[in-house]
Amino acid sequence: MKNLKLLVNIRHSLSDIEGSQLFTVASSDDYSNNIFKRSGYVFVYNEGEIFAITPVEGTCIHIASIKDQYKEKTAAASMFYNGVLNSLNIALEMGDILTIPLQDDLSLMQERIQCVVMIGPGIQVAAISPDTESIVFLAGNNSLIVMTGNFDHVNHTDLLISDKGEQEMVNVGWGKKETQFHGSEGKAAAKKKLTNGGIANDSILTDQNQKPNISWRGDSTLFAVSYLCKLKNYFKVKIFDKTGRLQCTSEFLPGLESVLSWRPTGLIALSQRLPNKHVICFMEKNGLKHGDFTLPSNLKVLELSWNCESTILSAVCVDESANQPCVLIWTTANYHWYLKQRLNLCSPVVALH
Repeated sequence: MKNLKLLVNIRHSLSDIEGSQLFTVASSDDYSNNIFKRSGYVFVYNEGEIFAITPVEGTCIHIASIKDQYKEKTAAASMFYNGVLNSLNIALEMGDILTIPLQDDLSLMQERIQCVVMIGPGIQVAAISPDTESIVFLAGNNSLIVMTGNFDHVNHTDLLISDKGEQEMVNVGWGKKETQFHGSEGKAAAKKKLTNGGIANDSILTDQNQKPNISWRGDSTLFAVSYLCKLKNYFKVKIFDKTGRLQCTSEFLPGLESVLSWRPTGLIALSQRLPNKHVICFMEKNGLKHGDFTLPSNLKVLELSWNCESTILSAVCVDESANQPCVLIWTTANYHWYLKQRLNLCSPVVALH
């Protein structure tokens, strides 16, 4: 693949959105209303205030506010554009899901804010499918809830139950240490705790402050959820179909972190911190690891993202040695990953699209 070249660089300084933590981007093709046909919009949520920004002109338009209704409970878990309802949706951590219809007259948006669903245990994370026909919510009690784009209930399940998935691999033990002849070591050798690189599995701890993540496959038929097994203190991944039926659970991967991104036409990318290195690893839809490549040292991965053609992988990171935010961009050829760009930044990255 040819080297990447910078096509356009646009920078705007907007004081109204300083400190914002939720952004969502939608192109002009997503909208039927004339006001949104002129260009794509970046929607911003900032402590109860909602803004729309035109990326090219840098115009910042205040759409609505929920501060009067929710007072101090305005923390949001997710924000996304809903193509089924032609609306902007905000999932609040306290459990309410708000919808704001996108109208030609911006002044009407404040009046049309609705709470369409209430999830009692609260919301940790939410994600809408690429075709905008399905929405997944992970509640505060680790219940996984699947709804249609119209917010009709489809399915719900407890993420922590140990049920087998419909496509779960059956392990008959061939080649495992427990089924092999151990010679003079005797049967006791089969009972020794398995290790990874000389480190006992349960001694590789993960950062429990990491939040779970949800990522959809490009065709909207499957999604993956990363979650923390608190009793065993490590992250795992479960893969579901679009109706919320469990397909499989990932194998044990020591040092697995919560960030993940499903390549639109391929494997799931994840961050894994091993005793001697930090890698981006890949997982098949059956939950098995399939290759990795090593990251530069001292990096903490905050977000992974693919381009729509599945040819470029990007990572939002922090260089912990210098406390500097950065974005890394890779391409692949002949099963090798090439670091094409490293962008060192002066302020944290909130969203990457």
